[in-house]
Amino acid sequence: MAKPPQGGRKPPPEEHRFKKGAPSPCPDGGWARKRQKKREREQKEQRKQNAKAKKLENIVRKIALEEHDVQTSNGPARMSKAEFLVRSIIDRGMRKDATERQMDRALKLLRETGLYDPAPEPGKTGVLVVYPIMEADEWEKATAGELLPKDPLHGIPGAEGLLAEPSAHGRPMPPEEEPP
Repeated sequence: MAKPPQGGRKPPPEEHRFKKGAPSPCPDGGWARKRQKKREREQKEQRKQNAKAKKLENIVRKIALEEHDVQTSNGPARMSKAEFLVRSIIDRGMRKDATERQMDRALKLLRETGLYDPAPEPGKTGVLVVYPIMEADEWEKATAGELLPKDPLHGIPGAEGLLAEPSAHGRPMPPEEEPP
């Protein structure tokens, strides 16, 4: 006979306890079996959806890769439907009378493929002057002992006289220093 627990409720009397080998009072198997069956149903449904999506993906891929003859501005051409779709989105977005939505679609497509590089913001650009590598005595002779020459744009084509004019940004020009 089983020893009764120290605290809490006592076991039911012998005549009301489950008998060995008797059928279960809960033929469904209780909450554990119900949960397992539910999980199996969900997994089966997920497998069906995955198979359906794969079939749909294969159908779309097959249709998108079909080649057709298309009339372009350069004459007739043979291209896939996917290429035609991309061309039409970009062409519509770049037209003179394109709507905002068409331009947004074309720019989004170009951004996603990494082909769109917007222009830098005004005022965030500059000129980097890089001198060729020289020996110390050559540097002294070329710069006359100054860290930078008076005209840092010297030698850049199209930059002649840029520093002589007042700045277009409204900043005052640095005063010219005279040697002592």
